Amino acid sequence: MSTDTRPETPTETLIARETREAPGAVAKQFRANEAACRKLGERLHAYPPNFVVTCARSSSDHAASFGKYLIERYTGRMTARPPHP
Repeated sequence: MSTDTRPETPTETLIARETREAPGAVAKQFRANEAACRKLGERLHAYPPNFVVTCARSSSDHAASFGKYLIERYTGRMTARPPHP
């Protein structure tokens, strides 16, 4: 992701630019963390947790909601998503 926060076009917003750059940023993170993620996956497969708890705020809370669905759907593990204060 670029550190330049200026819009590419005069009408493009910062959030639009960040959204456009997101796929590349995620791909870069996957490449940079591939070995660690593989090791974590192997450990979770060998020793699956009894349950999962998420902790997030703001827009990350939406990702945690989707993550809760995926975790429960594909692993069968109960996932807690604490309510907002």
